[in-house]
Amino acid sequence: MLASKLTKIIRACNVLLITLLGGAAAVSAYEVFRGPTELIYHDPAKASPGYTMFSPFRGQNTYLIDMSGNVVHYWPYPQGWSAEGAESVEKHARLLRDGTLVRGTVNRAGRGGMSGAIYQFIDWDGKVLWEHDEERPGYTPHHDFRVIWNPKLEARTLLYVASKEMTHEEAIARGVDPAKRDNYASRPDGVVEVDMQ
Repeated sequence: MLASKLTKIIRACNVLLITLLGGAAAVSAYEVFRGPTELIYHDPAKASPGYTMFSPFRGQNTYLIDMSGNVVHYWPYPQGWSAEGAESVEKHARLLRDGTLVRGTVNRAGRGGMSGAIYQFIDWDGKVLWEHDEERPGYTPHHDFRVIWNPKLEARTLLYVASKEMTHEEAIARGVDPAKRDNYASRPDGVVEVDMQ
């Protein structure tokens, strides 16, 4: 009980520090909960030159670091997200050629016990340019996503993998043989394409 209250107080202080001090405080807040961020080992002969972008698992920020482990830039969690950490970046993040960050987020509070997902396009300054909230009942996005050019629409679209609940009756209606199994209820995967216009 005391540990839970202490954790909430520390998180609230970290949110205040992030607001007041910016990026340096965000990294310090990350270190409080996850450990040091400094570079532990670097062999320039074996490393690919450039930058590394990552979103710590169940974290709320995305970081861009240089070869020495210095934080070059970070994208904070969007305004409106709770400081309690119900939302987190769990579906990778990608930096597009135009400098736009694309990331998939999860709301662990979920809808009906399942996690919801929000896909966001964020500019260099952290402004959300576009987002898609997968809120259809029964759909659970997971793992990966891609932004592609759809020549038929002549526009970019978002693709992601999602599972969808299927009842035994729906499976039979789609052609399975009921004589071979008592229950065909499942969560098959599919690819969802979202028109971004």
